Amino acid sequence: MEKQEKFLKSVVGIALPVTLQSLLQSSFSVIDQLMIGKLGSNSIAGVGLGGKFASVYSVLLAAVAAAVGIMISQYIGQREEKEVSRSFFANLFLAVGIALAFTVMCVFFSGHIMRFYTKDALTKEIAADYLRILAFSYVPMAVSSLLSTMLRCMEAAVFPLYASIVAVALNTSRILENVTMNFRHT
Repeated sequence: MEKQEKFLKSVVGIALPVTLQSLLQSSFSVIDQLMIGKLGSNSIAGVGLGGKFASVYSVLLAAVAAAVGIMISQYIGQREEKEVSRSFFANLFLAVGIALAFTVMCVFFSGHIMRFYTKDALTKEIAADYLRILAFSYVPMAVSSLLSTMLRCMEAAVFPLYASIVAVALNTSRILENVTMNFRHT
């Protein structure tokens, strides 16, 4: 019975922070959409199209993070600390390499990329600008994603949750600032 309680406590200690972190990360797009919604339909469309291409990067990054999670968990179970480290850094270099490739594509070829998504010139321009800005988040996103995965595997899932809480608070403060400025001007 004691073993089952310890297992349940461990599952809740990992699952609850991971679930809450996922919910918080989902709020980023909602907050951003609220901010962008005031800029008009072309901006909404441009950001939406840029986000569609960015989701390709997110899927690749999630695949690398899933792989590193499996590898680290196995090595932790085998008590192979050297392999945990080696696996983490090998996958970190892979994730950063993918991030750099997407960064280069989005910074230098965002207009070309958006041609596949729309023919509307204004929407394409806004989407390309958005991609260029978003591109600089890819490397930090890769590092934080892999660090979060490693911490979860080490039963320290609460630390990425705390980081997400701070990030959402900072992101939300931008929208509150924006709303406050809009009320002052009306």
